[in-house]
Amino acid sequence: MTVKERWAPFSKAIPDTKTILAASIANLRIGSLPKAEARTKFGDNLLLLMEEGLRLLRGYQDQQRKQFLLSALSTELPALPSAIERELVTGGAPRDLAIRIVGTVGAEVAAMSGEFFSLPQKSIDQQTKKRAGVHMERAMAFLFEKAELPFQQQRPKKSDFVFPDGDTWESTPELAALVSAKHTLAERWKQLMGERHETGRNAYLATLDTLAQDKATKLTKHGFTLYVLPQVLNSLQPSPRIRDLNELPSMIAQVINCS
Repeated sequence: MTVKERWAPFSKAIPDTKTILAASIANLRIGSLPKAEARTKFGDNLLLLMEEGLRLLRGYQDQQRKQFLLSALSTELPALPSAIERELVTGGAPRDLAIRIVGTVGAEVAAMSGEFFSLPQKSIDQQTKKRAGVHMERAMAFLFEKAELPFQQQRPKKSDFVFPDGDTWESTPELAALVSAKHTLAERWKQLMGERHETGRNAYLATLDTLAQDKATKLTKHGFTLYVLPQVLNSLQPSPRIRDLNELPSMIAQVINCS
């Protein structure tokens, strides 16, 4: 069995984003979030949900990685207990004995394939990157529901929220809005410019990412209205197309005439 095959069941044991979001909501005690707060503190609550969700995810990942390594040690180093027992039988001063045992364990572990350590970490890094985006989409959906804003999520691109629905977006776009959720803009911001240019409607970009002034300028010149965290907003030059993420639900409600 390969290291990848051995790691697979431990990776699958990590709870999915739906479960982690539910736990995050419970831990933050916002399951009964009032409509007014959902509309006025959208960005604040989204950030809290992201931080709590990633904290829980990392905890589950660390737990499974430890279990995997313990399992690997028991299967890859069957002679280790005997080696330690020999040191105990030899005896000696407590400090000398401890040093010998640590040396024995270290030598045995060092002989293991480095893949037992590198592969789980690589898998976890990839999982965290992917799940951060999915967790953000689920968290935004939860907050939009609490804000009592009707929406649909476009398929297969679930990162796009259409208000109030896809039919209105096509028939009377002036009474509809599209919100594209991006946890980070590092990889796709140039593609986003093309997407916005094609739509030419009430399309907004919500992100938790930091944003350099030159990138923000390029995005707004291509017609984007950006919704960013307050601390990011304060670091950028004032622009009517760069707004506080907390204000996003209110803007959507105004566009779709939803009180």
